Amino acid sequence: MSAFTNITGLQVLKFIDGQKINYGMNNLSRMVCGEVGGLSVQQAKDLISQLIGGGYLKEINIGIGFSMLVISVKDRGKEAISK
Repeated sequence: MSAFTNITGLQVLKFIDGQKINYGMNNLSRMVCGEVGGLSVQQAKDLISQLIGGGYLKEINIGIGFSMLVISVKDRGKEAISK
């Protein structure tokens, strides 16, 4: 069972969707930690991982000739935000 609430997940989805550029897991976790009070960086990473596993977020490799993963909101995440 998840330790995070649906509201926290929606807060994170809205925050990530509102960013003008996509960030990797480490930077995004620190940003989410500051945005959603009461979360540690590790908890933010865990929550983002749960949202990826649930199909709300996706990792995209934007590197050319090397791996550089960033996270963005999938259509399912956008639908959850709009409800």
